[in-house]
Formats: sequence, C-alpha cells, structure tokens
Amino acid sequence: MLTSMTLRKLSIAVLLALAGCGDATNGLVTTPTAATSSVSSCPAGATALQPRTLSEGLFSALYLTDGAVLATGRTLQRLSLAGTPPLTLTQASGMRGLIVVGQAVYFSAEHPVGRPDAQGKQPGTSALYAVPLAGGAPTLVLDKPFNVDGAATDGVAIYFPGYGPGITRVAVADGAESALALPRALGVNAVAVHAGFVYVAAYDGLSASPSKGVIVKIPTAGGAPQTLVSNIGNPWSLVADGSGLFWVEDPPEGTFADGHIARADLDGRNVRTLVAHGAHSLAVEGGDLYFASDSINRLPVGGGHVMTLVPGLNAPGLLTVANGNAVWVDPVTQALSDPTVPSLMTTCW
Repeated sequence: MLTSMTLRKLSIAVLLALAGCGDATNGLVTTPTAATSSVSSCPAGATALQPRTLSEGLFSALYLTDGAVLATGRTLQRLSLAGTPPLTLTQASGMRGLIVVGQAVYFSAEHPVGRPDAQGKQPGTSALYAVPLAGGAPTLVLDKPFNVDGAATDGVAIYFPGYGPGITRVAVADGAESALALPRALGVNAVAVHAGFVYVAAYDGLSASPSKGVIVKIPTAGGAPQTLVSNIGNPWSLVADGSGLFWVEDPPEGTFADGHIARADLDGRNVRTLVAHGAHSLAVEGGDLYFASDSINRLPVGGGHVMTLVPGLNAPGLLTVANGNAVWVDPVTQALSDPTVPSLMTTCW
C-alpha cells in the first residue's frame, strides 16, 4: 500500500501533467454546451438519423470528443464515429467509469493488495487512475475506492457521490481531497455540476412520506447545502445547464404509478413534468433535452413536441450527445439469462 505522501506526489504529478486546459464536462454523461449546428454533423458516408453500430460488448461509460467516442469496457477504447477500427488507449483490471478533464481520462480500476491467501487468491481493491487522452499506461492517482458511476466535473475538480453521506471533491490541480457535506439521511442517486454549484438528486431515508425525493445544491467550493425541490418521487439521471435542472423521477415509494421526466429552474422553482414516462438516461445540449427510453428522443428544454430520432430500440442508456452526434449502449441493462450482446451505437443529424 502506498503512503499518503507518495500518493499526494503521484496525484500532483499526474493531475498537473495530464489535466491541462479543457472545457468543463459532465463526467459519465458528458454534454458540451456548444449549440448544435444547423449543418449536419454526420461523418462522411453516414446518413442523418440512421443508427449505426460501432462496437459490441459490455460498456460502463461513454464520452464524445472530436468525431470519436471514448468507451470504457474491458479496456478504454477510442472509436471513430466514421467506423474505422477502434484504438485501445489503455487497459486495467476491473475498469469502470470515464471522467475526462482536459487531456486526462480518469477511471476506477482494481489492483492487488497484501499477500495471496492459502488458496492462492489475491485480495484486491479499487482505486482512481488516470491516463493521457492520447493513451498510455494508467497511473495511480488516489489509492481508495470512488463511485465513478455518478461522477461529474467542472474542469476544476471531480465530484464523486460518496459511499456514504456527502460528495467527495478531488481537485485537479493538486489532488487535494475534501468533502461537501450533506445531511446523513440523504442517499445520493446522481450529481450534476453547473456554474459553481453541485446539484444532487437524492432520497431522504428518514422521511415518513412515500415522496422521499429531493434536489439539493451545494457550492463547489463547499458550504451549506440548500434544498431546492422536495416531496417528490425518487429522482436520478440528473443533468443541468443554464436553462434549468432535468431528471428522471420514479414514482413515490410503495406506489405503482409511471415514472416521468421532470424539470425545474436552477433555483428549484417551476417544477413540472416534461415527459409523462421515464427514461434510462438524459443529456442536454444546445437548447434541447435528449432522452433514451425505448428510442432516442429530443424535445426543447422548455417542453413541447417530442421528436423521435431513433425508434425501435430495446433498453438504450449511457446516452451522450455533442455537436449533432449521439452515442448510446443498447441494451444498457438486461436480465442475466439474456444472451444479447450490448451494442455501442451512434446517429447524427
């Protein structure tokens, strides 16, 4: 096990060397804020709104960048949207998650600890690793487990839902770790970062009401949490931009109603339903909200007509949208007995 001083030196060296400058991004479901162009962004040879399969396999996170998608599965791969052969950027045992900050990619992976037991089995634990965006050998950043599935970044720090109460903040500049406190009763489902605040979709474990859901915000530099929305169903898949907050909301505990997609202003006002059914994931870009249900769909962030971009899917998720392109995995969840191999798919408009 590395000492804390060694870890800090590794953190500073890796983060300063790799992070560099870059646009703020949303961790696992990244949605850059550039407006969608009115000119088709389809790669050469691709037809607008025609779905294509880029790869098959198990994937835990996606990120769109420069005409390609980064995908974490058994390895970290870069796949061109034009369909050229994939490039393996790095590999590590038990890779999961994908957070891009500047020129660095962060993910969770396993490493052995201690000595093998009497049966020869090697104990292991997960830790936070980084690799240059161009690829290379992974470097240990912090030797402790992080919940990378719910991580988000503002380009200054990475925010991890804790394995317990609160949000863990890891600064990019020096690897300094701090806690953004939440009430202990709150269980975190999702986080989003926008304009100096971390927004948290959670449930109140001490509430006696079936409507235990809350949306809370905390300054990224730390401070007292503020409850924006309360007494709702179970919120998750939270995304944020200048127009407001958007989330998928399951029905209140113990009820059997349908879920829905909801929105609120950044101050928590004007809560309302945008879509009268749930979704597997959300993304927001250029004045539109995108959602994956049994299809890939788009509607204005203020509500209105829902346009189906790709129909007839199974259970698409991990939806990521940027500059006229979308990528997702279908199916993102499936029964253990289902032999279907998930597909990493894309479309453009």
